[in-house]
Amino acid sequence: MSTHAPEANFLAGQCCSSLARMVAERLGGFAPRVRRRAPTAARAVRPGVLSHPQPSVERRSRHEVEAAIGAVADRPRSGRLSVAAVGLPLLAVPHIGLIGLSLFRPLYLDRYVLFGLLGLALLIGAALGAAVASVAKRFQRMSSWLLPVAVVAAVSALLPQLQAKRSPASRIDDVLAVAADVRRLKKPGDAVLFIPAARRDTALVSPDAFADLRDVALAESPAASGTLKGLETGPGRIRADLLTQRRILLVTDAHEVARPVSGARDEAKMSVLRTFFTAVADRQVLGRRVTVYERRP
Repeated sequence: MSTHAPEANFLAGQCCSSLARMVAERLGGFAPRVRRRAPTAARAVRPGVLSHPQPSVERRSRHEVEAAIGAVADRPRSGRLSVAAVGLPLLAVPHIGLIGLSLFRPLYLDRYVLFGLLGLALLIGAALGAAVASVAKRFQRMSSWLLPVAVVAAVSALLPQLQAKRSPASRIDDVLAVAADVRRLKKPGDAVLFIPAARRDTALVSPDAFADLRDVALAESPAASGTLKGLETGPGRIRADLLTQRRILLVTDAHEVARPVSGARDEAKMSVLRTFFTAVADRQVLGRRVTVYERRP
């Protein structure tokens, strides 16, 4: 046997180990751990043969994990969908579909497509994983700080928006503010109207502000009818009841967000107010409006 057999075996083992790690990095798997036996006298490094320092098991495992993260971000294993194939449709399809429907009928509300942000989270996670794997190839220590720094930066950037979203000024309407206006403007014997009927939610939230007002269009209360806005009488009955009133408070949407009046009941309300009443006071606050009408002489 040749005297250089131990050195040849040692170099062959190193080549196999390096090849296994390279294949694992390319395929996104983990390189098998090669069990190394303690060097014996026959396998001891002889003088004149250079010894190559080997990475520790902990460092080698860390490299393999980071390689696996990068591989998962780049492409899936056989028979599995990639992150982009799942995240991109989940993010784009609901938004594009609802925007397309809104061209024919306004339906777009952000809460309808809130679940689509899960797709954005998947894409961001894949991008961060790929970034960590890329940085780890050159700057091993810096790669461990990349994810915490990204999280801190994202929270710092979004925190002001989160606080503003929860402030009263962020709402498009304020039922408490308009109820306070009703409390200041009402007088004994006044009536109240809601256009559309859904604006009756103001009275449901602050019933004390409407305690002395007669809801002339209401046939059954929300509690009695089992609905959110109650049941109103017919257009003819609404018209007749309005003509018996001297002073009416109209609760509706502010001019900037108000939709055109539709429906026979709401059209009857506005027709009587425009023909037989005059607006004497008007208040608008955060998407809601209160107008006081008095009967013409």
